[in-house]
Amino acid sequence: MTSILRVGKGDAQASEIRTVTGVVALGGLDDEAVMTVDSPMLRPQSAETRVDRMLPAAAPLPLTFREAAEIGDSTVLLDALPAAPVQALQVHSPGIADEYHDCGLYTATSDANGYFRLPPLHRMAQIRLDVNDGVAPAPFSFFIEPDYDGPEQWIDLRIS
Repeated sequence: MTSILRVGKGDAQASEIRTVTGVVALGGLDDEAVMTVDSPMLRPQSAETRVDRMLPAAAPLPLTFREAAEIGDSTVLLDALPAAPVQALQVHSPGIADEYHDCGLYTATSDANGYFRLPPLHRMAQIRLDVNDGVAPAPFSFFIEPDYDGPEQWIDLRIS
């Protein structure tokens, strides 16, 4: 069985997923070990960085990219969302090693003034925001088209 590790869990910007290709034990079961992974880490990691073993999905349904992906993309567009909540997506391309990437919906909670921040997004033509005011029985959905001319975009939304 393939061993998959998440390095830096809890930090969405620094978290990385790697496949273990080798382990050299330095002592007993509770002692340190040296692991070799399938590709170099993209960011430096401290000695205290959390490392978690991930269990592969039982029988994932294949998804395909809706748009071509490029190295460095922080978001990819798929033809559908995964059928069930998953921790990561396995990207399989003929001729190169499989990759694993985080998968999830972006969420943000506003402060008392209504200010919120999403992670950096790119290559999006339209975004659906679901607003839950805590009073209405169902979230209110609306769509925005990102303005990529500036480093930030402000959205004015009034719920009455």
